[in-house]
Amino acid sequence: DILSDIIKPPNFLARTGGDEFTIIISDSHNKNETLRLLDMILSEIRKPWVINEHDIFISVSAGLAFFPEHGENFEEISKNADIAMTHVKESDKDGYAIYDSSMVEKTWQRMMKISKLRNAVDKKEFYLDYQPIFNMIDRRFIGVEALIRWKEADGNIISPGEFIPLAEETGLIHDISEWVLQTVCKQLNLWESIGFNNCKIAVNLSGKVLTGDNLTSIIKNIDGICDSVFQKIEFEITETAIINDFEKAIKELINLKKLGIKISLDDFGTGYSSLTYLQKLPLDSIKIDRDFIKHILSEDAEESMFKSIVEMAHDLDLKVIAEGVETEEQFRFVKRNGCDMAQGYYLGRPVSPEAIEVILKQLI
Repeated sequence: DILSDIIKPPNFLARTGGDEFTIIISDSHNKNETLRLLDMILSEIRKPWVINEHDIFISVSAGLAFFPEHGENFEEISKNADIAMTHVKESDKDGYAIYDSSMVEKTWQRMMKISKLRNAVDKKEFYLDYQPIFNMIDRRFIGVEALIRWKEADGNIISPGEFIPLAEETGLIHDISEWVLQTVCKQLNLWESIGFNNCKIAVNLSGKVLTGDNLTSIIKNIDGICDSVFQKIEFEITETAIINDFEKAIKELINLKKLGIKISLDDFGTGYSSLTYLQKLPLDSIKIDRDFIKHILSEDAEESMFKSIVEMAHDLDLKVIAEGVETEEQFRFVKRNGCDMAQGYYLGRPVSPEAIEVILKQLI
């Protein structure tokens, strides 16, 4: 409606995809006039939308190409505008860019990355490391967080921060997430078969997967899944992952809880951190972000805020996990201020499942 209110004949507006639109401006006399029109469109779209008493903000990525500078026909102009839009998405994902020939190389590189990622999914070039999580009272090992890695054919290791955003953009995150869950279930069943019955595994769950279709059905159909496995899985979600479809996220989380799966709000303290989320989401715990932990000893205000977060979580009957604990001083601080669990390089780096088994054997 916003676009149709602004774009009037002889200009042309068409919806070309789920969230993509093509605009043809034919009555503009110069680039500046076109850019002013685009600024008006972006300004209107960026205004907050109030949904269920929440302010929802929409980001916009737009690409521009001009005739005849950037093409001699509609096909060329449309293709180059799309390249410019892709360039925006790869940078800050909000705003616009005018086509430039240098973008072609960047687009080609992106296409190659997508192709490599698709190949990695097909060939299952992934593996999981596990980072130990400890109880703060007696420093007892209680579980691990599963951390995905991509090992290319040449042995090069790619961190999730490099490929997960691309996987979410392309939809490959669904296949990757299913592989992670299958691997975690196999690992839990293996550990249980050799006598390790009390180790839980925390799994990062993408917002794209959480609010996608049939998540609960997909989980139920994973080989080796059963009630005892459900009880040992904890899904970690982020605030940014649920903000775009809050009601759908709540519905799916409730379904997961019915299966016995625990839910943790990850990276707490970096996003919106609204009390509303803590009250409405069916959570079992919150995980305080590593960047927050990193600065708690250097600023008094952050220390006071940390204490308040722990107290608030406990008042809501939530456990508190501190991640990114890298020094003894940080460990003592989070323990002194009531954290229930912690993980980080000071306590244990991410390691192979075989290395975790060594820890588990020491506990028997």
